[in-house]
Amino acid sequence: MTDDLLRQPCHVPSLALRPREAATAIGVSARTLWAWTRSGDVPHIRRGGVTLYPVDAMRDWLAAQVIPPAKK
Repeated sequence: MTDDLLRQPCHVPSLALRPREAATAIGVSARTLWAWTRSGDVPHIRRGGVTLYPVDAMRDWLAAQVIPPAKK
């Protein structure tokens, strides 16, 4: 029974994404995401040589980037 528990996938929601995951999630290349990260345009955290992108902050940032449709 213990072996069965160890083989089950963990369903803990991610609080932050690594660079490739974050780039895929927002639909850009990893290179584009790195450029935005270096320029400070994208919310991110750097700790111990690891760059993480907090999911909630990325959602808020992406929503703020939306350009409203032009009025006719």
